[in-house]
Amino acid sequence: KGKNRKGRSKDKNFPFYLFLFIFPHLFIYFSLCFHIYLFIYFSLYFHIYLFNYLFLFLFPHLFIYLFIYILALLLLHSLVAIIIPFRNRHEHLKHWLYFLHPMLMRQQLDYGVYVINQDGVGVFNRAKLMNVGYVEALKQYDYDCFVFSDVDLVPLDDRNIYKCFDNPRHLSVAIDKHNFHLPYRTYYGGVSSLFKDQFLKINGFPNNYWGWGGEDDDIYKRIVFRGMSISRPDSKIGRYKMIKHRRDLHNEANPKNHGILRRTKSTMDVDGINSLNYTVKEIVKDALYTFITVDIQAPANYKNI
Repeated sequence: KGKNRKGRSKDKNFPFYLFLFIFPHLFIYFSLCFHIYLFIYFSLYFHIYLFNYLFLFLFPHLFIYLFIYILALLLLHSLVAIIIPFRNRHEHLKHWLYFLHPMLMRQQLDYGVYVINQDGVGVFNRAKLMNVGYVEALKQYDYDCFVFSDVDLVPLDDRNIYKCFDNPRHLSVAIDKHNFHLPYRTYYGGVSSLFKDQFLKINGFPNNYWGWGGEDDDIYKRIVFRGMSISRPDSKIGRYKMIKHRRDLHNEANPKNHGILRRTKSTMDVDGINSLNYTVKEIVKDALYTFITVDIQAPANYKNI
């Protein structure tokens, strides 16, 4: 028994015993290395914890400062609502979502996107839709920062952070349509951001600019009249690509808006968020955005304004 037909042992450990018999010093060497490793590992483990408690005992104020710093970061963390005034621009919206969501995630923002869709075929009112977006977004979450963006503008630099600053922010400084230059010094169109208190300080945006033109200049004047100034990123950072499109139906330039613009200082306290009227027709919550269709009592044509 215990022998195969060739008379060799069936013990599977035989090669190991043979190796140990021929090279006993290697066995001793590996055994010592293993025990030294265990000793060092547990010694370091013990000393690291001992060092932590000793450091805490000797420098408690550093841990207090660290706690205050982390708490401040949490308290200063902004919830950002991105508001897009909208009508019949579904292809543009697809492009915007495709490019903006990855960028916003890279910027590590806590944000929500609200597309405010004007119902019907009446005259378009961009500023009033942005007011609606502000009110409706606050019904969802307690946002403290609001970014207002045209659906056809795509930023070209991740460093152009979609957040709010100490002063109202104009983000779309250099658009390709304008050869990447600011069209004029007081230009405030395209993409902008305001804290909640800044927005309320100017009574939101005007509701009486029907059709194209004038509302951005009105907003700029409101900010100046309330003693604030505009901040902008560097023109190399605030670069945008405008998706080409034709002028929308019932969004043609309205010459009557120039007369309203001349009266901004006297009308801003009565024309804005405190005079906003609209009716929500439908709210659709998509994974990427919230689509809100509203009736803003738009006139059928420019003659009825």
